[in-house]
Amino acid sequence: SSNGATGMDENGWLAAELAYRRSRELSAKLSEAKTLEEARDTWSDFLVQHNRIFTKLEQESKFGNIGPWYGNIKKKRRESAHLSYLHHARNVDEHGLAATYETAQASV
Repeated sequence: SSNGATGMDENGWLAAELAYRRSRELSAKLSEAKTLEEARDTWSDFLVQHNRIFTKLEQESKFGNIGPWYGNIKKKRRESAHLSYLHHARNVDEHGLAATYETAQASV
């Protein structure tokens, strides 16, 4: 059903909210990872969920009257070093061959 105030489909909001909650859970899980493999998998899952927030909002902005609002969000994402990094890291993780993480040798 459509939200009269925004024109955005309620399912779009719910999907974006779910991706947001999931990205927060994965962020917490990342700091608790016990192995490098677990950290890598969690990081990749986090990047996907974080990007999904924006994807769901962008798709919904095409059908409601929130286009200008989403345009503002998109601009902030481009201008924020942190959000821009996460966006590009997700693209590399999904489409590239390079790793989106770096390992360092432990020193004693």
